[in-house]
Amino acid sequence: MNTTVAAWGKLLRISLSATAVGDVLAGCVLATGGVSDVSAVLRLVAASLCIYHGGMALNDWADRGEDADFGRQRPIPDGQIGAGAALVVATLLLIAGPLLAASVDPGAATWALALTALVVLYDLVGRGDLLGPALLAGCRFLNLSLPFLALGDGLATPLVVWSAPLVYGIYVFTLSRLGRYEDGQARPLPGETPARLLLTLAALLVVVPLLPAAPLSWIGRGVALALCGWAAVGLVQESRRLRRWTAEEVPRAMGFALRRMLIFAAAFSALPGTPESLLVAAVVLGLYPVSWQLRKVFPPS
Repeated sequence: MNTTVAAWGKLLRISLSATAVGDVLAGCVLATGGVSDVSAVLRLVAASLCIYHGGMALNDWADRGEDADFGRQRPIPDGQIGAGAALVVATLLLIAGPLLAASVDPGAATWALALTALVVLYDLVGRGDLLGPALLAGCRFLNLSLPFLALGDGLATPLVVWSAPLVYGIYVFTLSRLGRYEDGQARPLPGETPARLLLTLAALLVVVPLLPAAPLSWIGRGVALALCGWAAVGLVQESRRLRRWTAEEVPRAMGFALRRMLIFAAAFSALPGTPESLLVAAVVLGLYPVSWQLRKVFPPS
C-alpha cells in the first residue's frame, strides 16, 4: 500500500471507525425501530465518521509536540504528514459532519455541532482526570442519540429511550478512567482500581437487556441478554486474571473493554426484536471482522 495512504489511515484512525458506525445504526433503531430511510441513515453515518475521524486527526495535531518528545511513532512527528495538512483535514472533516447532519434535519445539525464542540474541547483541553472521561462520555452520548434528533421525535423522544445513551455514556466514562491506568497517568478515585472498573463495565452491560428503551420483546431482550451476558463474563474473568495490576497489563483489559462497545450497539439494536432490528444487530456484529481487517492495514497508535 502507498505509504502516504497508510499514514493518513493511521492518523485518522480508520481502524476504529466501526464503533462510530455502530452507534448511529443503534440510535436509528432506538429512534424509529429500524432503518427505513436508508439515505438519511447513510448521511448520519457519514456525519458521525467525519466528526470522529476529524477529531482523531485534531488530537494528533494537538499532541504532536508531546508525541515527538516521547518518541511515539505517529504520522506527524515521523514526518509522514505535515502538521498544517493534518489541521486542514481535521477542520474540513469537523465542518462536514454537521453539514451532513443538516441535510437530514436542522435539529440534527445542532446536535452534531454540540458533538463537534465536545470533540474539539477534548482534543484541546480535555486532559483532566475527570474532564477528559466526561467529555468522551458526552461525545458517545451525543453520537448514539444523533438519530433521535434526525429521525425520531427530537428532544420529545420518550425519557425511557434516553436511558440507552445514558448507560452507554457511563460505560465510556468508566472505560476512559481505565485508559488512564494504561497511560500511567491515573490518580485513582476513592476505592477505584482497574479490576473494579472492569466489574463496573460488566455490570453496565448486564443492564442493557433490562432497559425500557423499546417495546417489550422477549426475543429482542433475549438476544441482548445473550450478547451482553457473554461480553460481561469476559470482563469479569479479565478482572480476576491478575491479583495485582500493572500499567503493562492494562492494555489487554482496555482491548477487552473497547471491543465490547460494538456489543452495546448490537444489543441496543436487537431490543425491539423485530426482523429489521435483528438484522441491524447482525450488521453491527459484522463490523467486528471489518474492524480487525482494518487494524491490519491501519494499525491504531
